Amino acid sequence: MRERLGECLVQAGLLAEADLLRALEERGRTGERLGAVIARMRLATEEQIARTLSRQLGLPYLDLDEEMPDPAAVELIPRDLAAQHECIAVRRDGDTLTVAMADPLRFSLLHDLESTTRLRIHQAVATPSAILAAMRTSYPDTDGESRPETKRVASTDASADVSRFVDGLLERAVRDTATEIHIDVLAGSVRGRCRIDGVLTEVMRIAASSQQDVFAQLKKMAGMDAGERRQPQDGRLRVAAARGGVDFRVFTIGTALGERAVLTRLTPRTSVPSLEELGMSAVAIDALQKCLRQRRGMLLIVGPRRSGKTTLAAAALQEIAASGRGVVSYEDPVEYVIPGAHQIPIADAGLTMAAALRTEAHDAADVVFVGELGDRETAALAFEIAQWRLVVATLACESRAAALDWIAATPLESAASAGALVGIVTTELVHRLCARCRRDDGSNSGMYSPVGCGECDHTGYRGRIGLFEVVSGAAPTPGTPTLSEDAVSKARSGLTSADELRRVLAQIETARTLCARCGAVVASDYIACPTCGASLGVPCPHCGRTLQADWNFCPYCARSTAEGPHNKGGGRNRIRGPHVSGS
Repeated sequence: MRERLGECLVQAGLLAEADLLRALEERGRTGERLGAVIARMRLATEEQIARTLSRQLGLPYLDLDEEMPDPAAVELIPRDLAAQHECIAVRRDGDTLTVAMADPLRFSLLHDLESTTRLRIHQAVATPSAILAAMRTSYPDTDGESRPETKRVASTDASADVSRFVDGLLERAVRDTATEIHIDVLAGSVRGRCRIDGVLTEVMRIAASSQQDVFAQLKKMAGMDAGERRQPQDGRLRVAAARGGVDFRVFTIGTALGERAVLTRLTPRTSVPSLEELGMSAVAIDALQKCLRQRRGMLLIVGPRRSGKTTLAAAALQEIAASGRGVVSYEDPVEYVIPGAHQIPIADAGLTMAAALRTEAHDAADVVFVGELGDRETAALAFEIAQWRLVVATLACESRAAALDWIAATPLESAASAGALVGIVTTELVHRLCARCRRDDGSNSGMYSPVGCGECDHTGYRGRIGLFEVVSGAAPTPGTPTLSEDAVSKARSGLTSADELRRVLAQIETARTLCARCGAVVASDYIACPTCGASLGVPCPHCGRTLQADWNFCPYCARSTAEGPHNKGGGRNRIRGPHVSGS
């Protein structure tokens, strides 16, 4: 089904039907938003798209250079939410908040903004680049040029130094939505790092002579014993923020050089990404949705630590809850707020996962989510529940094969076996190449390499994208892309780099051909994708078999690709591919 944005642009006469089909195919290949693809392909400018949307939807168009956002209005929308939705608050009039949006057609946009601000949202349209520029000037410390270099705290006031170090780390973690904070004692200094987009980034340092004061202040904030330096301790602290604060779990332990602390973010995120936003192809989404429609059985989401399992589970549960089925989840901690689901933070309830699942018989939910199978007892209980309900569970392991080995080694009841599986989804996360500065790596692989610019903080990457393998049951079926094939497809589409593939994949298989539009596996000699109808290349002018772009001779009929009944001028056929057929 075509996006409403494309339909609006075609109806307004800004975009031809054939151009929209080209843009949709490119969107399927790269995973970008349709408006960004149209602008990049020079089919229309950002301003033309925005003004056309304004007219078609009856919404005002805002030039943010002329009407600068009111700072009091801007702070009503957290920066991470504004960046995700490409929007910025412009002004507030009573209980109405005017918000400039790049894509007012997004299904969840109004709901997310109204839930966050508790105000009625008045929509307006602006270009993505204008919104980004306004965000850089309107939000504090968002100049977009580069991440701040590591700050070294040093002055004559030791207590002020310690406060700046601790407060600076916490503020940076909240601002950049870091999932963890690590504080380590090194030889000569105390180092503070934040895990941002999965990478530990050094933020601040302070002299090693201040280490006792640093950990003492942190422990006091977390309600821990500041005098205990060797034994492990757990606590919690809250950092003040624009929308109610962010909670962290604090863990400390003594080491050979001093102490070490790890702070883990606990406050749930209020906006759950869709499966498309995660980077899942149309074929993978279809396969996953078939699993989610089952009434009983076990759907496993597997992958190593920090591979996106919980985020994928939240996106899947959001689809289930939206369909009207009852969902109850047992999590430690709750990482996403899922509308319509009953989410139970088991640690807060004083339960273990196994103890929580023993109470499940009293709940009438259709679908049960188990945040982490973790141990054999939890697995046995989860598979028992799967006899009469659909159970979605995550399992930390490297691959589908490793998950099956783990299940086989688990002493389960007869019904709790691999036969109870309705599907296994394997996921991994790679860093997404910056679309502005990426460059062709110069090989014939069609892949891209990171460069670095102001928009990506000179790293060459912006955000992350998922790799997925969806298998119905315990064994793959013909036509199912493997994790490695999905990875290679995303690299060839310019979404990530070969270095990222080598980082997360132990072995990169020889990838079969995947359809650029929907991600289905297709044979090398197919002319069109049997799943979505997209053309896979130009056929040989003699035998009709599909040719690759660099072939001078057809390997099937051994004749020159420069001659044929459709090329009487004798010139070399220009082979383009893939493109969308007109059917």
